[in-house]
Amino acid sequence: QSGNTNTNGDTLMDVDARLEVGADENLLPHVDKDLFVGMELQKNYRLPTGEEKTLYNAILAEAAKKDVVIVTPGKYEVRSYAAFVSAHSNTTVYAHGVYAEGSPDWVGGSKNNHLCIEGATDITFKGITLGYKEQSCGQVFVLAKEKGGRLRVVTGAGMWNEFGDSNTAYVNTTTIGIQRAGTFFAIGDFSIKKNSVVKKSDGTMTLVPSEEVYELVAPGDILTCRFNSGTSTVRTIESAGITFMDMTVYGYAGSFSMYESRNLSATTYYRVLNTTRSGDIIDEATYEKYAALEAQYGVSLEISVDEKERFRGSPAHIGSLDATHVIDCVEGSRVISCIFENMGDDGTNQHSYHSRLAAIKIEGDIATVIYKGNLHSNYYNTTADKSKLNFTRHCQDFRVGDRVYIYTSAGQLVCDTTALSATQEMPSVPANHKDPALAGMSVPHYAVTVSADAINPDALEGFDLTDDNHAPDEKVLVDNMTLASNTFLFDNMVVRNVRSRGLLIKASDGVVKNCTFQNIAKVAVALIYEIQWGESGISENVTVEKCLFDHNSFAPGGGIYNGIGYMHAPINVIGMGGKEIDEDYLLQKNIKILNNSFINRDISNTTYAIYIQAARDILIEGNDFGCAEEEDENRYATAVYLQGAMNIELNDNIYPPFVMGDYLQYVQGDIYKNIYGSDVSDINGDSFFEDKL
Repeated sequence: QSGNTNTNGDTLMDVDARLEVGADENLLPHVDKDLFVGMELQKNYRLPTGEEKTLYNAILAEAAKKDVVIVTPGKYEVRSYAAFVSAHSNTTVYAHGVYAEGSPDWVGGSKNNHLCIEGATDITFKGITLGYKEQSCGQVFVLAKEKGGRLRVVTGAGMWNEFGDSNTAYVNTTTIGIQRAGTFFAIGDFSIKKNSVVKKSDGTMTLVPSEEVYELVAPGDILTCRFNSGTSTVRTIESAGITFMDMTVYGYAGSFSMYESRNLSATTYYRVLNTTRSGDIIDEATYEKYAALEAQYGVSLEISVDEKERFRGSPAHIGSLDATHVIDCVEGSRVISCIFENMGDDGTNQHSYHSRLAAIKIEGDIATVIYKGNLHSNYYNTTADKSKLNFTRHCQDFRVGDRVYIYTSAGQLVCDTTALSATQEMPSVPANHKDPALAGMSVPHYAVTVSADAINPDALEGFDLTDDNHAPDEKVLVDNMTLASNTFLFDNMVVRNVRSRGLLIKASDGVVKNCTFQNIAKVAVALIYEIQWGESGISENVTVEKCLFDHNSFAPGGGIYNGIGYMHAPINVIGMGGKEIDEDYLLQKNIKILNNSFINRDISNTTYAIYIQAARDILIEGNDFGCAEEEDENRYATAVYLQGAMNIELNDNIYPPFVMGDYLQYVQGDIYKNIYGSDVSDINGDSFFEDKL
């Protein structure tokens, strides 16, 4: 525009261009994973003054003084995280060509974050690559199936051994993924006990899985073990205006790559690649050892010699649990033209924490809602001694006008109204208090007032509000739906090779558009509840459009994969109301599923394309459900299944040709009411579906 003739090419890329369906990969990050391999690791960073500091201390020192920080390219060792606070606000950090690598003794520690942003505003990171010297997620290759149900395995070349290692206090051996040789997506889960691993003198190991897993796996397959250190690569807390651009994260922190909590505005991820590293450089002796194992057992251990004649170890197949994990934010995140791949759990999890109802006191026109934190306040706390538990996880404090949303774990709505007061913390109450509803309030309790007319007391019958059991059927939940990570956006992104779910969403007012979901073992887009983790689970006003669903929901059910029926569909909209058809139980609502394409469905396991349960007011329009593998007129995969669904409209969808004209084959259900639209109506507009209650 300024007339500069020194241009790169004749045109500029249109970053707003979108394909008819799926993500435009021209707009996605194109990263050379070998860029920093073999580069000299710098212990310190030299400031413009000549002073040397660690990389993050140097960046923080500059950010406290300047609005723009430009980092000299290079590979730098980091041993402690960078704490960005309010003093560093209004800063852009240009770090293109910079690799910040966590040192070996960092893995497994409590401080292995890279960036911690807390109470800051308007901070942008551009170009930086974050990673770790050693991967945290254990990975072994199956060498052979031995007698007695044992598997002979070996840790990947150049990788840290986590299976059976007595020093790995945070190892999660209850969720081990199974991947076929040469692939990066899980086909199943299983668990082992640490004491089942036996290390052999030749560096191999044996372990004993269940009988069905033993039958499932084959020599050459890869077993991957999640790592639960509870720390994340990037943590953004109580901040606003945070942006990550052209950033690469090799996610091995142990928990989530990018964690957000209580942020005051949407965090933007633009052209961020969350992935795993290629194989590290190994010495010749290690290479020859693994080459000998390959020859002995007839399997590939994914070692190689690169074009620079360097010996390379096995690439990591999974990284952190979730690429992004967003909790209790004023706004959900905005994710544009990103790639999330090789996740040990989910691509994302957008949610809030709920509280548990303790009592409702009605005085005249005012109802005081008294609530307490979640017993399940620590993922790893399984003690039966409830005196050792804390109740710190609870919903965001209410402000006047915030949406107070109360519902039972059976899925029935108790209250949906606005707060008349801000949250107040209540004092502890002795066990002999005259009011039995409040007696023994030794854990922190909180109160907010609402209109008494908004309460449905009948919905509370049968629930013991004094019970601290965290089981789902013992709860009445309290949510601040205003601060529930709503208004999220996933646009033109690729999510692939994920062991569990693609987008796990328990938030409202969001859009998922022009995304590609590939090799997601369970659900690709899951609008579902998981209150057993203390996470709230209601979604309203969500649109999923122009997405490509390629080979998803293929993992077998049953004990192999901790299977539950809802996982066998790329799109799930599931509330807690089961088969109830009353509106008060259909809390998932106002969902639009438009112009998506479903390909490479596994007819044996991907039972449906869309599964709707305990939901209402759903528009399913313009989708191409394609054909499943081996599908014919005698064996077909249902497009849409309805269970406890009401007000479902189906228009202009494309169904497999084998069942065209036979609506009962491609749309099925159990309990439903008011199913209508051009796809399920005769020439007079009358629906083929009579209400099934």
